[in-house]
Amino acid sequence: MDGAYIALRGYKFQFDRTILEIFNNSTKTIEIEQLQDYGFDDYLVQVKYHNTDYTPAQQKQKIKKPLVQLFEQYLKNKTKNFILFIYLKGISPSKKILSVAELDAILGKIKKFTATDKADFISRFTLIYAEDFENQYKTLIQKIKAAYSKTEEEAEIYYSVISSHLLEIVTKIHLL
Repeated sequence: MDGAYIALRGYKFQFDRTILEIFNNSTKTIEIEQLQDYGFDDYLVQVKYHNTDYTPAQQKQKIKKPLVQLFEQYLKNKTKNFILFIYLKGISPSKKILSVAELDAILGKIKKFTATDKADFISRFTLIYAEDFENQYKTLIQKIKAAYSKTEEEAEIYYSVISSHLLEIVTKIHLL
């Protein structure tokens, strides 16, 4: 499969997740593409999308990099909670709180974190295995339909406008 297609699908998955979070937290201020993919006052989220069949060892590797990024962010600000929202083909949607042993298994040879930091981090970290691209999109369209009392077709038009606006915001942020 073409690398650009995969990357664009991943960005679209992240954008859709961000839009859902905006709807789910309409009274909160959201940061988009700042410290992480998105965040609120009390938590930061990294979003990943992998629609390829991976072995369990490869799945751990796909979790490892963003988890380490979140862990490093935690060490800079221990007051926030951290979420890795990841779609891995073949894993059912679920929420997981890691044990220190599970964290160590994912980290593998990385030994730069202390035992205390690991214990504290897992108390502020949640691993969310996400639903796939299509189901997340359907959920988002339903959310738009309900929020604005629109038909399916109208909700898809609203979705396009919202997505376009979000893209404009993100690209302006990175031009500043």
